[in-house]
Amino acid sequence: MKLVEELEEKSASSSRSKIDLVGVDEDLLQLKDRLTNMERKVKIIPIVGMGGIGKSTLARNLYDDAYIVSHFDYRSWAVISQVPNMREIMLSLLRGLDEKVSNELIGRGDYELREILHKRLFGRRYIVVLDDIWSTKLWDEIRMYFPDSNNGSRIVITTRESDVAEHVAGSERLHHVQLLDEVVSRDLLCQIVFGEEDCPSELQEVAAKIGSDCSGLPLAIHVIGGLLSKVERSREVWENLSTDVKASIVQSDEHFSNILSLIYSLETMFFVYESFS
Repeated sequence: MKLVEELEEKSASSSRSKIDLVGVDEDLLQLKDRLTNMERKVKIIPIVGMGGIGKSTLARNLYDDAYIVSHFDYRSWAVISQVPNMREIMLSLLRGLDEKVSNELIGRGDYELREILHKRLFGRRYIVVLDDIWSTKLWDEIRMYFPDSNNGSRIVITTRESDVAEHVAGSERLHHVQLLDEVVSRDLLCQIVFGEEDCPSELQEVAAKIGSDCSGLPLAIHVIGGLLSKVERSREVWENLSTDVKASIVQSDEHFSNILSLIYSLETMFFVYESFS
């Protein structure tokens, strides 16, 4: 699944500005309410779902939302990953608003960084995002550095592992991100390819088929939509690509890996196509 992780990381890290989301308005409303409601005790909000479903993108849109920015005194974000590096995580959580780590912090020892984080958060209403947690061990090691000043602070985690989410969340409910339905998949694909323009009527049927064949995974739709935007906007070209998409996907636990393998094949084909056009 290394390919999935690399694409998810690129998707999350490239989105300091707001990312357009399709079909998740209700998710955003529910999560914003949980982040900003009147409960003063620090709350943990787990966003759970399979790889490529858009957990990090959803979290990033919340994190950069203007109301969320104004609501919290301090915001910090760290990508955890399968092989977490505690020092890098602490430095990420201590970054300034300019996304730079000061030389003074870089020179501090690991234990000092943890103390600094605790002191920086204490007494402030903070939102911390721990993106892509795989292990309960990591959470047990880091949780003590997030103080509860009874002021409405929030910790958001994203994970594909339900058992990790349940361990971290305790009694808090999990927020499961759902696969996109066929209509939303088509609309997202068309938005990526055409922007604010309408999808031509002769391409709507094949766009719906390609969107459906991406199995409701926003990451796959985003990447394939980006590639489609580079080729001729004709029914014949899109139908040929639709056949390739369908043929590459089997109904198994590896279906998303197959989609990603197809993406790299299509990128090569598009490069050849552009070279001779």
